[in-house]
Amino acid sequence: MNRISIGVLSITLFFYSCKQGKLQSANEKNILGDWVKVRNPELKNKNSIVSEFPDFERAGFSFFTNGTCNNKTGYLKRTDSTTIYLGNHSKYRISADSLYILNPDNSKWESYKLLKLTPDTLQFYLRDRLATFKHYKLNTYKSINFDKIILSTSGCYGSCPIMSIILNNDGTVLFRGLGHTGKKGDYVGKITKEEFQQLQNNFFKTNIDSLKNFYRAGWTDDETISTTFVKNGKIYKTVDDYGRQAPYQFTWAYIPLRYLYQHIKLKPNPTPVFFARFNEVRGSSFRKDGSMAPHTESETFLLFDYLRNGKQVNCQFNNRFKLHIELSSFPYYDIDTDGRYYTFIQNGKPVTIDIGFNFYDINAKNREWRKITEYD
Repeated sequence: MNRISIGVLSITLFFYSCKQGKLQSANEKNILGDWVKVRNPELKNKNSIVSEFPDFERAGFSFFTNGTCNNKTGYLKRTDSTTIYLGNHSKYRISADSLYILNPDNSKWESYKLLKLTPDTLQFYLRDRLATFKHYKLNTYKSINFDKIILSTSGCYGSCPIMSIILNNDGTVLFRGLGHTGKKGDYVGKITKEEFQQLQNNFFKTNIDSLKNFYRAGWTDDETISTTFVKNGKIYKTVDDYGRQAPYQFTWAYIPLRYLYQHIKLKPNPTPVFFARFNEVRGSSFRKDGSMAPHTESETFLLFDYLRNGKQVNCQFNNRFKLHIELSSFPYYDIDTDGRYYTFIQNGKPVTIDIGFNFYDINAKNREWRKITEYD
């Protein structure tokens, strides 16, 4: 190679290096901020069919100047018995043509080939699939100081955890594992008030008052995640979400709550003798004259925590409803109640529990009655 050729090559490499350096600097700036996954745009080349990447369904990222990032859906490690939540924080680095994110599971950098990165659009390839993200504005809606946040998961056709958890504003945590949770049974734990506040604040990135009561996907065999918020002793709002169809910021908020039990110290929560047979209640409803007012699983867990902590009394009351419950170990059971007092049969004898207030009346505005069908 003669000197002229070497000189031309050197100049070419120099300009290429400058171009790559400018592109990397632009990428380092453009990647910062909050991103949410959107559907891929229609490609100009009709023959270029690039599928949506299923692992990134309802995904989101936040990238920060210190080289850390937040994966909104979190990092999960699946085992034969359960799913382990590894948190949502990691590290990233970026070059002129690739985004690298550190996998907390194996401490290896995963490479995402960049197709486009502008102040508005992030596109990358992973195993020949395309994922498209758009910058979004992070809003914070009105803050509400809740007494409790209750979350229940129904399980799915697979290994989805079946569990319920109550988070009290004093930091007390009550957990029940029924399946695919590693821990089974009732447990109690503690977090700080600051940790409670952070978990609560996650929900204020969406407008809780504007949420629907029910969200439903158009497929089967998925899980339902129900979340109940209690303020001043009343149910403020319940959101029942089948197939993660609620607004993405809400689904992101309940992920760290559903796996909280894996990251705190728990000890067994003793069961009162009168309550022993109700440790695996899944669903419930008030019933009367051929009609029913159903509870979500989170509302059921809340009601039965009140029952668990109620007082055994000897009194008469006006029986207004049947509390119809579904259990894991035996299918159905009915309890006489007026909303405050609950009478059931234990060892052939009636036992009445006083929860101290009328759960039905105080939450009547949240109850929707309908006719009982053959499927109920």
